[in-house]
Amino acid sequence: MKLPVLLLVPALFFAAALDLAAQTATGTAAPRRLAGCVGGRISDDLYAVRECGPPANRVNLVFIGDGYQAAELGAWATHVDSMVSRLFGGESPPYERYASFINVYRIDLVSNESGVDVPGSGIFVDTALDGCNCCIDYTIGQCQVDWAKTHAAIDAATPGIDIDWRLVGLNTGIYLGGTHYPPEGTLAVYGTGHALAFEILAHEGGHGFHWLADEYHAPQYDNTFYTGPEPSQVNLTIDSSGNKWAPWLGFAQPHLGGPVGAYEGGGAVYGKGIWRPSFRSRMNNLRDPLDAIGQEAAIHSIYNLVRPIDLYGPAQSFVPPDTPLWVRVIDPAVLLIDWFIDDVWVASGEDFDLATRALTPGLHAIEARVRDEVLDHAFSDNANPHALDLVRRNTSRLTQTVSWLTFVP
Repeated sequence: MKLPVLLLVPALFFAAALDLAAQTATGTAAPRRLAGCVGGRISDDLYAVRECGPPANRVNLVFIGDGYQAAELGAWATHVDSMVSRLFGGESPPYERYASFINVYRIDLVSNESGVDVPGSGIFVDTALDGCNCCIDYTIGQCQVDWAKTHAAIDAATPGIDIDWRLVGLNTGIYLGGTHYPPEGTLAVYGTGHALAFEILAHEGGHGFHWLADEYHAPQYDNTFYTGPEPSQVNLTIDSSGNKWAPWLGFAQPHLGGPVGAYEGGGAVYGKGIWRPSFRSRMNNLRDPLDAIGQEAAIHSIYNLVRPIDLYGPAQSFVPPDTPLWVRVIDPAVLLIDWFIDDVWVASGEDFDLATRALTPGLHAIEARVRDEVLDHAFSDNANPHALDLVRRNTSRLTQTVSWLTFVP
């Protein structure tokens, strides 16, 4: 469960929460909307790259590096800035749209020596997380990094913040990537110096945060049959009809080689007996973005951790008929707010003053209904889909309603 935490940088956002308490008690104006995201040093080893709201109602993403000596931390910071810029810069949808839903932190961890172990080349270095281009023993959590050391370092640097998405960057130019699933939380590992570092990071994030399966299979597995049960991941199935993602069948994806359907092969080692939704995607080919199924899963991952509304007021459920009402959503460019009186639409926007309404005598119910705009475009024309046709299933978490009662004598 997410818990509020008071830190140096998020203080601006908690000031709004304090304004809420004052408003409830005294009837003062609603808190102003804070513009944009902020960043800055929180502690010696923790930096807020971009903090867009209270950690209790944001996805909290952390980058932690291994194999960086003190003199190399500047290069580590530059690397993280580049990865974040690309993540939210439009080349990896849907993250640009949901940038305000995600806080990003960087841990500056110093290693005694630079680089990672490469046992095959006889290279062994002393690093904080035992980074290695190898898997020593998966059963004890020593694969690419020491999982226990990595979690301990993250926990020590981020006290009070529930970290949801962990990216572990190893200081190497080797093509390296992997996601691990210790009970303390997933760890997505990649090599920071490789030309495809971002693409690997995004692919491993598909595993580690969105719980997506690999959709590729290596050529040597062309004739290997999958004989197991229905996969738990949303992007693989044993049903050749693709019924698992039925609402998306036929959805046009010309940039991914064809519409959503059922394409045989996936799970890295199976060429037969298992089907994926798209010919190509980020989980199949690193240079492609997520397909429709992957993007929907990403959006669900975000809304599983946050609610659309950050603050609302007044806090009491029964208010005088001249009361200003308000909500503050995570991002008004993403989330639409409609106001209803007695189930009849009357206005839109974050602020609504009851005093401007000529209410008839009696009891009235007021609601602020919030929804992600993508819901307005679901099930658009499959042949020419709307750009915001991003979610067709499990839509309830993309909405939120707050309500009040008032009485006019």
